[in-house]
Amino acid sequence: MSELFIFLSQGIAGPESAYRPGARHALILFATGDDMDDAQGHALAATDEHGWHHVEIARAKSLGDGPGGIDDPALRSSGEAAMEDGAAVVVYNDEMEPDA
Repeated sequence: MSELFIFLSQGIAGPESAYRPGARHALILFATGDDMDDAQGHALAATDEHGWHHVEIARAKSLGDGPGGIDDPALRSSGEAAMEDGAAVVVYNDEMEPDA
């Protein structure tokens, strides 16, 4: 059975996204996979499908207990969606400062 993973990342909004094109946002990605590499592939495919470019993963972790251990209801809901759909993308609304 697939395991749930969480990826803390950032990406640049493309014109296909619901955000200002070119804006950098923090992203939380949830994805399932047989291992972290497999899940990362699902997570990055989901960001591409949602119009995000140049996604960089800063940290990753297995959520061996699944989404039930996530305290925040919105994040838990996204984890549950990933368990059903293979991946889910959470976007922080505030734009990040551009890299210098």
